[in-house]
Amino acid sequence: ELIFVMDADRQFGISEITKLIPYMKDFDIVVGFRIKRKDPFYRCFLGYCFNFIIRILFGIKMKDINCGFKLFKANLIRNMHLITKGALINAEIMALAQREKAKIKEAGINHYPRIYGKQTGASLRVISKAIFEIFQLKWRLLRKD
Repeated sequence: ELIFVMDADRQFGISEITKLIPYMKDFDIVVGFRIKRKDPFYRCFLGYCFNFIIRILFGIKMKDINCGFKLFKANLIRNMHLITKGALINAEIMALAQREKAKIKEAGINHYPRIYGKQTGASLRVISKAIFEIFQLKWRLLRKD
C-alpha cells in the first residue's frame, strides 16, 4: 500500500517515519525535508542550486527535493513510467506526480552528520549526468503537453 525510501548512510533515523505516516490519509506523497542539514557548506550550496533550478524549470516548489526520506502511496509510483537512473530521480517523480495532480506534503525531519559511506552527489560525473537528465526530462514533459 505504501512505499518508503530512505538513504542508507545513517544520516536519517528510521523512527522519523512517524512524522510522515499521519499525513498519508490525506496526501499521496509525504516528502521529508532536512530541518538542519548536517552536510558541509558546499553540499548545502549545491543542494540549494539544484532546488532552485528544479523550481524554475519544472515548477516544483519544495524545500529539499533530494532529501532521501519519502513515503509514497504505492499505486501512484507503480503507475509512473520512470526513466531517470541518476540524481534526477526525485525531480522526475515529483514532476510526474505534479502532472497527475497528486497531493504532496512536506514534513521536517532530523538530519545527522555522515558517519558511514561516502558522498558522491558533488562529483563532476554525477553533476554532469544530472544536467543531461534535466534537459532530457524537460524535453519529455514538453512533448507530452
